[in-house]
Amino acid sequence: MSDYKRLTERHESGYIGLMCRSCEYDDKCFDFTRYCKQAIKKRLAELEDKIEQGELISKEWHDEQVLHAEETIKEYQTKIESGTLIDLPCKVGDTVYYTSPEYYNSLLIEYIVNEISITREGLRLAVYGTTNEKGKTAYLWSDFIGKTVFLTKAEAEAKLRELRGGAEK
Repeated sequence: MSDYKRLTERHESGYIGLMCRSCEYDDKCFDFTRYCKQAIKKRLAELEDKIEQGELISKEWHDEQVLHAEETIKEYQTKIESGTLIDLPCKVGDTVYYTSPEYYNSLLIEYIVNEISITREGLRLAVYGTTNEKGKTAYLWSDFIGKTVFLTKAEAEAKLRELRGGAEK
């Protein structure tokens, strides 16, 4: 880009002026001549092509981003290998569903996750009831997900049908 020549200049007042200096008006050009318009369109097209081809990103910036991504991946790999990366089954505010043949006459109980904590026994969900157990707080263990605790109502209803021997209630 050694032959690069700006087409515009920024004035301290904020005004952006045209500096093509290729017409008879030289630096007093306040009107877009046909040549100026063509020069601007050509330059804009060249810049858009470079943007689309990723040529306007500096190598230093690119290398810095790649290095950051590599460091992040290494951090995650270390956490996975050491067993300190936790994959949460849900997030606070999610709805979970509880079913059990022994309690509540095989009802489907809907809870909202209020808190997720790690205890010696494992990952614990502090939940509060929204239907049958409205307003009551309960604690559900993450190891029960897929057994008596479900993340979708459809999964919970399917389990409930299974517990009832396939019969609808």
